[in-house]
Amino acid sequence: MKLISLTLIVLISAFAGFSQTNKGTKQVTSKKISKKIVSIDAYSTVSFDLDIKSLPPYFIGHNARLLYEKLLPLAVEANSGCRKFEKSNECQTRLNQLYERKFWNGLTPDDLFAFSISVECGYNADTAEMSCPEFSPGFKYYTWSHNLIESKTYIGQNVFGVKKPVIYRKFENIHIEDNDYLPNLKVQNIQPDEARKVINNMKLLLTGKFVSPFVRRDIASYKPTIDEPIHTEGINKYLSIEIEEIWLYDFVTGKIYRKN
Repeated sequence: MKLISLTLIVLISAFAGFSQTNKGTKQVTSKKISKKIVSIDAYSTVSFDLDIKSLPPYFIGHNARLLYEKLLPLAVEANSGCRKFEKSNECQTRLNQLYERKFWNGLTPDDLFAFSISVECGYNADTAEMSCPEFSPGFKYYTWSHNLIESKTYIGQNVFGVKKPVIYRKFENIHIEDNDYLPNLKVQNIQPDEARKVINNMKLLLTGKFVSPFVRRDIASYKPTIDEPIHTEGINKYLSIEIEEIWLYDFVTGKIYRKN
């Protein structure tokens, strides 16, 4: 039986260097770093099936950004703990029932979800082996998206009164947290002609069920300095899953090259 654990929302900031000295800053139109190849309508809306033999072309799985928003109420309830007049066993039962709660499109956290993750692979023609990055123990998450959501400039000033134009960038990062699942991402006996066609199309498919705390977020802030007048902030949003399998597949054709 899955148990709910209480996890606090963490705010992480790194402070150093400049402070902002002017209120009137020049706003620059935000632009996205990662581009979607297919429309939002192509995202999955049903529970994933691990028994399928191949994926549809351009398969992108579920929309992690949408699911993050839909799971927030469950995360809030899980983190709130036991109620004032609630017995411990009643509290635990109620929290465990969150896994059966329908939170979006008839789906519960205990349904199976799939997330498409970008990956870079290499190829060795002598051994006819394609290999993608190996993940070391302690690896905690996969990045689903990395988007620039705000950009502007302002005049910064340090404690000595030195002023300098500062570039400010704000990013939204969406990550899939896992349970230290380490896949084998090597494909053997793949001939050079085939490898040449597919190597730039390879993606990972993370499949799993949501676990407490379901979602969480933190904020990282890196202040500018005289030598590097760049102010960067990142809003990190995490979806917590217990991985069932990780697949390596050709995004263009849907052919599955490896299941872990």
